[in-house]
Amino acid sequence: MLLSIGVQVFAHDFEAVNSDGKTIYYNITSSTEPRTVAVTYQGTSASLYPNEYTGEINIPSTVTYSGVVYDVTSIGDGAFQFCNGITSVTIPNSVTSIGNYAFHYCSSLTSVAMGNSIASIGYFAFQDCSSLTSITIPNSVTSIGDNAFRACSGATSITMGNSVASIGNSTFRECSGITSITIPSSVTSIGVYAFAGCTNLDTVICKVENPVTIYASTFSNTYSGKKLFVPCSSTSLYNNNDVWSSSFGENIFGVVFDTTYLNVSICQGEEYNDNGFTESTAGLYTYTLTTMDGCDSTINLDLSVREKYYLSICDTICEGSTYTFGDNVLTTSGTYTDTLQSEYGCDSVIVLTLTTVSYHTDTTINISLGESIVFFGQTLTESGTYFQTVPSVTDGCDSTVTLNLIVGCTALSDIESKIAVGVYPNPTEENTILNVEGLTTDAQVLLTDIQGRTIKTYTMKAGDRTLEIETSNMISGAYYIRIISNAFTRTEKIIKR
Repeated sequence: MLLSIGVQVFAHDFEAVNSDGKTIYYNITSSTEPRTVAVTYQGTSASLYPNEYTGEINIPSTVTYSGVVYDVTSIGDGAFQFCNGITSVTIPNSVTSIGNYAFHYCSSLTSVAMGNSIASIGYFAFQDCSSLTSITIPNSVTSIGDNAFRACSGATSITMGNSVASIGNSTFRECSGITSITIPSSVTSIGVYAFAGCTNLDTVICKVENPVTIYASTFSNTYSGKKLFVPCSSTSLYNNNDVWSSSFGENIFGVVFDTTYLNVSICQGEEYNDNGFTESTAGLYTYTLTTMDGCDSTINLDLSVREKYYLSICDTICEGSTYTFGDNVLTTSGTYTDTLQSEYGCDSVIVLTLTTVSYHTDTTINISLGESIVFFGQTLTESGTYFQTVPSVTDGCDSTVTLNLIVGCTALSDIESKIAVGVYPNPTEENTILNVEGLTTDAQVLLTDIQGRTIKTYTMKAGDRTLEIETSNMISGAYYIRIISNAFTRTEKIIKR
């Protein structure tokens, strides 16, 4: 949005300074909603101040004057005519028309960026803009006036949008730098001398199916060997049209302009078999359909392969617990498979190895009548089977210790049977606890590997009941805990996960 500065008694209604410091002149074209203005020249005529605009010109989409905001919707007749100092112009999307002589004879103008709302370009609009290097007419343009781009000799390419219906008389006349031109299928009329004097014009691509009326002068004074490419189905129509055939002679060729583009996805392991393709690997492929009349058509295939996922997971549950896997509720150890379908329809396979964890220690002890044994804080004197659950501090699976106590006459040689030994949790991922009930003498505790090599040594005092064995930093595998005292020797096996 721009702020206006002083008003003078000139043909332009007001002037405003852009953010880049350039002054633009305007005429009000509508003072009621929607309020609009046209860009114009300074003073009463285009020739009065021939260089009021220079350098890069950026036309704003709106401008403010006396507190009122106006939309800039057109470039007025002769607005920049004879401004030889202009080098580039940017026209916003708010502009819908470019007037007659708007940029006539802006000989230093090298580039024009037209907004995509322009519907018409007036006659002589860009005539003699000899420094323009390329001409791009947006898709919104439907008509191009007489002599609009005449003598733009520096332009080497012209691109016309697909909505152009009318190409006026001498519109591109004497554009000697262009070598090819594409006439879109929307064109319904082409004027006299439209491309005359384009001396280097070698190739004309006309996408109009039914030959548009042209004149002997339309392509006069162009390269004599120029070629005309038309839709395949229209070749005979152009050859039988007197003016087109006399302008291009035998150099009229039928081609297929429309290329088919396919974007296809398949699942890993599948194959795409359609439209002449047999492919299973991601990539870009081209297939040409050959016809008898030489009007081949092309199909471009962009093939992507969606990956199938094979996921293997391992998990554990406590004995008595359940595990939901897909639609199944599992309770026992085993290997299970589930197939899932992705958003692209490609199946994914998940393989579960489930382990049910059960920590049980069973011990039988014989004592003599009158003796007692302490079992997890309980003093036992009678025969029986006793249970104790030990909460887990690692994997959530509690350990169960079962004691079978037999009270009777026991020989001294049976003293070892009075010692209750348990290890929990087992298997373990962290440290494990050695529980010894009935230890009456000091004992040495050895942690060894399966080859009998001692890893760590501990001491339990007479009366001690528990000892924490450090196994958390050990690698997974089997180990032994050996308890040695004067009264007995016991070995327990543990598993480190």
